[in-house]
Amino acid sequence: MNRYSHWLSPLGYVLVVLASSTVLPLLVAAIAGEWPQVRLFAALGLGTALVGGVAIRLVPRRPLAPPDALALTALAYLLFSLLGAIPFLGQASWLDGFFEATSGITTTGLSVLSPQELPRSLLFFRSLYQWLGGAGIVVIPGPAAPPGAHRPEPLHR
Repeated sequence: MNRYSHWLSPLGYVLVVLASSTVLPLLVAAIAGEWPQVRLFAALGLGTALVGGVAIRLVPRRPLAPPDALALTALAYLLFSLLGAIPFLGQASWLDGFFEATSGITTTGLSVLSPQELPRSLLFFRSLYQWLGGAGIVVIPGPAAPPGAHRPEPLHR
């Protein structure tokens, strides 16, 4: 196995988190009768859950070195941005959706779309993304860190 193959299992968990983050917006879309959004959220959720589940089962999880944990965190943000553009496809281009997802997950709050014209489920999704992004910088590296690395200093040596 190559140097990065042990990243598959943690990336699988990241994809499962992404899949679980589509459940509430999917419910909001269904309650609001936003059926195109329901399909997009369902496709994103099922697709990422399937790929994430396969990745988790494919390679046994083992501790990552601190540089790998930090790189995995950056990769998680990139994956959330790339895949988070999918729900916006019904309202905007993929690039605008990518910008919205990146803005949400990095908690910058910038937008190229008018919030007044977005479906409620997308507003909820973007708000949830901001919450996940804010918590993610603390939570994502934690489980990936090697045993005994309970303080932030070992990740930055």
